[in-house]
Amino acid sequence: MTTTSCKKWLTLQPQDGIIRQEFWKTKEDVQSAVIGCYASLLGDPAGKDKPLSEYLFLWGELRADMIAPTLKATADEVNVVNVNMQSTNTVTNWAAVYRTINYCNTVIDYAPGVLATDNTFTQTQLNAYLSEVKALRALMYFYLVRSFRDVPLKLKSTSSDEDLQQLPKTSSDTVLTQIVADLNYADSNVAISYGSSYYDKGRITKYTVKAIEADVYLWMDNYQKCLDACNFIINSNQFGLIAGDGGWFNTLFYQGNSNESIFEFQFDAQKLNSFYGMFTTSTSRFAASGIVMDNIYGIDYVNGFKDIRGDGAALRATDGTIWKYLGVNSSNMRTSDASYAHWFVYRYADILLMKAEALNQMGNGPDALTLVYQIRTRASALSVTDANPSPTDKNSVADFILAERSREFAYEGKRWYDLLRNAKRDNYARIDLLFSVVAAVLVVSISCKKTPIQYTTTSDVNIVDYLRRYPDQFSEFVKLLDRANISSYLNAYGAYTCFAPNNAGIAAYLKKIGKTSTDQLDTAAIRAICRLHLIEDTITTLSFTDGKMNTPTMYGQYLITSVNGEGSTVVNRQAIILQPNIHTGNGYIHVLDNVLQPASLTVAQAVEQNTRYSIFTQALKATGFYDSLNINNNPDTTRTWLTVLAEPDSVYKTIGINTYADLVHKYNNTGNPRNPNDSLFLYMAYHVLPGLNYVADIASAQSHATLAPLNVVTALLSGQTVLLNQATFNGVFEAGVAVDRANSDNSCTNGVLDALTGDIYLKLRTPVPVYWDVADQPEIRKLTSVFRKPGKSNIFAYGSLSGITWQNTTINAVTYNCDAATGTNFYYWNDHLDFNLRTPSNQNQWIEFTTPLLVKGTYKVWICYRRTAAQGTYTQVTFDGVPTSRLVDLTQYIPSTTATDAVLESQGFKRYSSSAPLTNTTQVAQLAGVINVATTDLHKIRLTAIKDAGSSGNSVTLDMIHFIPISQDQLRPLFGKDGTITP
Repeated sequence: MTTTSCKKWLTLQPQDGIIRQEFWKTKEDVQSAVIGCYASLLGDPAGKDKPLSEYLFLWGELRADMIAPTLKATADEVNVVNVNMQSTNTVTNWAAVYRTINYCNTVIDYAPGVLATDNTFTQTQLNAYLSEVKALRALMYFYLVRSFRDVPLKLKSTSSDEDLQQLPKTSSDTVLTQIVADLNYADSNVAISYGSSYYDKGRITKYTVKAIEADVYLWMDNYQKCLDACNFIINSNQFGLIAGDGGWFNTLFYQGNSNESIFEFQFDAQKLNSFYGMFTTSTSRFAASGIVMDNIYGIDYVNGFKDIRGDGAALRATDGTIWKYLGVNSSNMRTSDASYAHWFVYRYADILLMKAEALNQMGNGPDALTLVYQIRTRASALSVTDANPSPTDKNSVADFILAERSREFAYEGKRWYDLLRNAKRDNYARIDLLFSVVAAVLVVSISCKKTPIQYTTTSDVNIVDYLRRYPDQFSEFVKLLDRANISSYLNAYGAYTCFAPNNAGIAAYLKKIGKTSTDQLDTAAIRAICRLHLIEDTITTLSFTDGKMNTPTMYGQYLITSVNGEGSTVVNRQAIILQPNIHTGNGYIHVLDNVLQPASLTVAQAVEQNTRYSIFTQALKATGFYDSLNINNNPDTTRTWLTVLAEPDSVYKTIGINTYADLVHKYNNTGNPRNPNDSLFLYMAYHVLPGLNYVADIASAQSHATLAPLNVVTALLSGQTVLLNQATFNGVFEAGVAVDRANSDNSCTNGVLDALTGDIYLKLRTPVPVYWDVADQPEIRKLTSVFRKPGKSNIFAYGSLSGITWQNTTINAVTYNCDAATGTNFYYWNDHLDFNLRTPSNQNQWIEFTTPLLVKGTYKVWICYRRTAAQGTYTQVTFDGVPTSRLVDLTQYIPSTTATDAVLESQGFKRYSSSAPLTNTTQVAQLAGVINVATTDLHKIRLTAIKDAGSSGNSVTLDMIHFIPISQDQLRPLFGKDGTITP
């Protein structure tokens, strides 16, 4: 029952980003490193691990009583729910937390040295930055110590191979002592505000520190100090409860950063959380436990009243969907690309209830209950959940507070910690709380084999009953469903699509495999076949595309659909749909003329058995990738599923490669193709993508990671053709390589085999400046009567510019303007983009651009604009979701017309127009900060108004964005209004 750690040792690996000696020179470097600590809260920079918030959800909820695993939950997750934790369980992976701790340790170790190299960096600024990272480190260790009790305590950064070590566990008391020490330091030095809610809710403030202190002291049974910390926040009058009206959910959970918020993980459109996939119906791994509505929130069967925190907030009662991270409001759901609900670490309601808990333990039950009823009143809590405890009965009041916390903080990763904190108090005097939870969880896991449950609500028969009605067509398939033990639940509940082979189709399949009866098939094969024919979603042929279906089968393999020359829909290149879209009470049936067969070959075997790929196969074997691609259920979870972009012999022959020896001659530079630094090894690694990437997946993203470190392939959909690595680099157009759709989308037991029509290879590139004319967008360039035509303009609606998106999709936010030749402004090529950038809800708060190809490296970013009178005063620039170090003021004039270029550069400004006279103050380039481009790729840059300028005046006018390697000249060339470039 105690939270003992599942792992005795922890190996820390060196990080390769913020520990380089040449990095720690300026205060901007320190700020960037601190930003990196916050960025690590949102996810693994390498994309190999689950986001930290997912672990915090699992640790805080799995062992409690408010969730139930669905069939999509992993075996490790189910084992935790069923109180069966082994040392190998992946849920106990600490890497995400220790990564953030190591980032914090790095700042603590290296930032003080910047005082000696940057005389503008003050001790006060250093102390403030150290306060932020020490508080973050304390928060991370607090999660660890509550989840696993004794854990390794690492207070120095791991920055090189020499620092690698295996650390023994440290007692929880020692870890808590260090947590308190870090918080005390932060309390004395951290900022109380950063001037905007965006920063105050997403960065550590004094209020955040006090909230963590309150939580830590409550855990340590130090009730007076908990009370003091809570009172500091309450008495500040900076926070309050959001009114429980119709907009409560949208304000608090959908929009986030509300007046109730104290600290939230700041997910956004560029850095999505993982909750959509965890909780949305078709892919959900967890649903609300069956006890939640009845036992936690209660149901008013007489008047129909409801606690606003229950149905339509914490969960969707009709099917148990966990709603808090999916909803826009009580009824409308986010789309997958809007899965950026924040992770709520602390909010004001938590402070009130922690204070109530401390007061009760100090013997002040009446005041404790006053706070609880303040929370209940806001929520319109039902009388059936009002225990009405006696103020003098400490245990009853404690139980009432605990129950109220379960209602208020459902699925916010707090339930297990709340239960354990109450259970362990006074030497586990209330261990009955844990026994009752374990019992409840086991009952739920036994009884809820499939969640969420959707019962038939129409008079139509369900899928299996429909099949039984027509034994002349489906009797053999029904026999298979019965033997697989699938027909019972397939006929009882759920929402399914069934691809049902008719009797003739099953007979053809049996003949093909040399059998005469389905009785000759073993149960495992039958179960695999049946699950391949079922999807847990309702999908009609209207949703079919030429390629992968959006939802996998219950077998876990995706189906591929296409249309043959006769106009029939073909599934997996194995069967034709004879009768589509038969609607039943719990889904749709599509009748097939043959049996769909699960993939039987690994990716390696699929390549080898296709004679088109003889050269490619030899290269796979020589480099060792064949072995990696020949593993099913790879224990390396980053390589469980792999996609190969294979090049047939015919492609190689077009470039003079007729044999494998020719390929070796071209690429093998070390003599050992298994050497990870060998060119042939890297060439083959560049043809392997992590994950399942069918053609539709490749087309849906602008770039994809490969097994060649920090190298990606880019993708562009041109009509129906998917082109890889098409780009314009340093002014030179590079044609892309088309994916061979007809020979791609081959499902394998461990991945996907796709084919190419040309050769893709790594290109050695060094960072070069990119002087980007943002008005030169492909859709604008196609408007030949407008593009760079003096006096012409065009307004663009949302979605009409592939490389530009913005926050308020209801307004036409972007206007292209090309000034008259006699105009008095000095834009490059005389054109520019104008757009709205304000914070009111009826305005547009941010705009985001897809950049040209940027080579990996470190750059300074310059925003080139024409100064206007109102908008853009407080603009935060983010690159791939990471804020740059400087706010940009787009209403700022150039500081001086007489200052030298060097002086202006030192102030973060430069002249960029060769046409503008030195007396011009309005054509300005302003430094946004330094960025690290991790991969050679197209990237995202966003401009966000973080505070309104207070006027609806002139729009922002953007001309260019310069990405210049930090080691190169930042001031030249200059750009003329006639398109000339002056070195």
